[in-house]
Amino acid sequence: MTGLTAVVLAGGHATRLRPLTEDTPKAVVPLLNRPFIEHVVLRLRDAGVSDVCLALGHLADEVLAELGDGSDVGVRVHVNVEREPAGSAGALRPFTSLLGDPFLVCNGDVFTTFDPRQATRALEGRAALAAIHLVEVDDPSGYGVVELAPDGHIARFVEKPPPAEAPSRMANAGTWAFRRAALEHLPTTGHSMLETGLFPALAAAGLLLGVPSDAYWVDAGTVERYLQLHYDLLLGRAASVARPRGRIVQSQSEVWNTPALAARVAVHPHAAVEGPVLLGDGCRIGAGALVRGPTALGPDVIVHDGAYVEASVVWQGARIGAQAEVIASVLGWNAVVGQGARLERCALGTGAQVPPGRTLVSAREAPS
Repeated sequence: MTGLTAVVLAGGHATRLRPLTEDTPKAVVPLLNRPFIEHVVLRLRDAGVSDVCLALGHLADEVLAELGDGSDVGVRVHVNVEREPAGSAGALRPFTSLLGDPFLVCNGDVFTTFDPRQATRALEGRAALAAIHLVEVDDPSGYGVVELAPDGHIARFVEKPPPAEAPSRMANAGTWAFRRAALEHLPTTGHSMLETGLFPALAAAGLLLGVPSDAYWVDAGTVERYLQLHYDLLLGRAASVARPRGRIVQSQSEVWNTPALAARVAVHPHAAVEGPVLLGDGCRIGAGALVRGPTALGPDVIVHDGAYVEASVVWQGARIGAQAEVIASVLGWNAVVGQGARLERCALGTGAQVPPGRTLVSAREAPS
């Protein structure tokens, strides 16, 4: 190994993203038409990581089918598939022989522009075994929250405190650097958590550092935040190392004036595209349809005549019927919205079908 090693925790069931994740692991959920895990791994690669250890569980084969051995994205991939959830600390045990000094760990459903080398540098010359990326949040009750001393040490780490008991609004952002000696403080068997075991213990011993940052960050574990992340990327409020699959356009004239793009998508002369809209290869937009950004259309999506799509993410193969409306929603693989149906703030799972003329608001529809 020539660079840093990072463990990516990507074994959960992503229940907060259902029905999108009923049969799709969160690591494969598309972000700008690329698997989410690619955005995570490419960020690590650009920070000097040469070896990525994937802690997988639910639907692991689908993750491996996308990422393979890592050669396509410039890293070496090592894999452990958990039969039973081992927890964020237990997930490190199978990779012990690969972990250097220091090493990185991150959550696989977090998107951030934070450079993890800031965390490894924070450990240099300091009496500490771990450093945590911190962000300020409005509601700390859903996160691990810290009391940060002026010298950068974390005096207290509290996991998901009631709002009135939170020591601050500085929250654990899911990217961590460790000295190898930290492994000696982990249980050798059973389910164990960094957030409720190691971090509070290291804080009490004065061995835990905080690295506050105002870099872009979002936990994309809910449908609402997944949509917001797309909006921010499409509108240029954030940037990913991973390039989108397809092309972001501002208008249908941009399609017609780009021969290579026009050969890969079909936008009717009487359709309208008001960007930013990501068009995946094979998209078709029918006569009288309007697609308004920020919107991402996956490969082979069909928007039929007279349909209206706004501020939505539509996965590969989905179809939106004639005169239908889809607003601030996510459509899973091969989902179908019937003619004249209307969706607002909805999520459809793989292959879900909305009957013609039906109206859904704030609905979560599993496959029919």
